[in-house]
Amino acid sequence: MHILKRTSIGTYRLHPLTRCFLQAKLEHFSHPNIIKKKFCQTASKIAQGIPQRASRDQLLDVAPAIPHIVEAATYLQDWLHDTDLVVPYTGLGWFYYSQGAYERAESWLLKGYSVSQKRLGEEHLDVAASLDNLSTIYWNKGRYSEAELFCQRAIKIRRKLLDDNHLDIAQSLNTLGI
Repeated sequence: MHILKRTSIGTYRLHPLTRCFLQAKLEHFSHPNIIKKKFCQTASKIAQGIPQRASRDQLLDVAPAIPHIVEAATYLQDWLHDTDLVVPYTGLGWFYYSQGAYERAESWLLKGYSVSQKRLGEEHLDVAASLDNLSTIYWNKGRYSEAELFCQRAIKIRRKLLDDNHLDIAQSLNTLGI
C-alpha cells in the first residue's frame, strides 16, 4: 500500500522511489524503445481526443493523462511517429485553451509548430495545421495582425499541397475570415 497512492477514483500515483526504480529497470530492459513508442502512441491517442473547445467534463476526464502527454511531448518526442508528432502539442494547447489559459496554450502550440517544422520541413500539412492553430490563439488574445499572418502562411502551404476544394483550405479561409 506504500508504493501506490490513490489520488481519485481509478487514479493512482506511484511513490517517487518506485518510479525511480522502474525507470532504472527500463534502462536495462532489452527493448525500451518499444515501450517508449507505445507510451507515445497512447499519449497521442488521448491528446487527439481533446477538442478545441472542451467542456468541463471533458477536461476533467483527460486531466489525469496530461502529465503523460507532457512527458511524451517534452522528453519522448523522438519516439513520436511523424503522423503523431504534432498531436500531443495540439492536445495540450486545446486543453489549456479550453480553460482560458491562452499563454500556456500558445506555448504548447508554438512548441508543436517548432518541432514539426524542424522534423517535417516548412511545407508540410502538420506545419500548416500548427500555424492555423496558432492563429486561433492569437486572435483570442487580440493579436490580430499575427493571427492573420499565421493564417495566411497556413493557407499558402495548404494550397500548395492540396486541391483547391479541400476542406482544410476552407478551414483556414474560415479562420482568416473570422
